[in-house]
Amino acid sequence: MRDRGRAVFGHAMGLVALTVGYTALGAYIGRSLIGGTAMVVMIGWFGCIFGLNVASARGHEQLATGLPAW
Repeated sequence: MRDRGRAVFGHAMGLVALTVGYTALGAYIGRSLIGGTAMVVMIGWFGCIFGLNVASARGHEQLATGLPAW
């Protein structure tokens, strides 16, 4: 039972590390964006968050897990 808990914790920490990595990469790429481009990216981000909620509500866990990585 203890090994399973460690495996789940390791998987969760891997997803956290991936999320932090994408955040750092996005900050590096977007450091010199002009205002209009930044607004388009932000609207797309909100669309992904909305899609995440819809996918989760409909029971599509794989899509809901992968959507934030876009």
